Amino acid sequence: MFGILRSDRGLAKLPLIIVLAVVLIGGGAFVGLKVLGGKGAKAAPKEVPLTSSVHPLGTFVINLNPTDGFKYLKVTVALVVKSPLPDDKIKAETAKEKYRWSDVLVKSLSGRTYSEIRTDEGRLKLEQQLIRLLNGETEKGEPARKGAAAGKGGRAEDRDEHAGEKSGHPKIKVKVDTIYFSEFVAQ
Repeated sequence: MFGILRSDRGLAKLPLIIVLAVVLIGGGAFVGLKVLGGKGAKAAPKEVPLTSSVHPLGTFVINLNPTDGFKYLKVTVALVVKSPLPDDKIKAETAKEKYRWSDVLVKSLSGRTYSEIRTDEGRLKLEQQLIRLLNGETEKGEPARKGAAAGKGGRAEDRDEHAGEKSGHPKIKVKVDTIYFSEFVAQ
């Protein structure tokens, strides 16, 4: 009947040839993607999930500018930080940053008048300024100079550990997202 069915040998070889062709094409495609994959189309950057956690910073008594009658401000502060690091590493990084953050907070609040921070708008503005400074930025949102407005001090090797490669601004592994004042009392 049909020319193909006459030979049992030819019919037996047909599935083998098909399987071999599929394997060769698939293998060639795999090798091609492996070899050219890094050079060809760029893969979309993976989104790293951020972990958020609250870290108490402590209670501070700060000298105010007494021109409006208030001399001291007592604040208790907690920070919400976000980071792609796992929880145990976040704790280690926040422990490293705690004293720098405390220094930034004290320097930023000292000498202010209570009338500047008394209103809701004043506190909101203060929170925004503090978050920028705690993240190593200047008032204008630019990276701080090494050892400058970000309140950096201490040993040179500690400062260098947090320094950016070329710009000299801190290399932040945890980012302050929110600041909570659980106590805000002026006297």
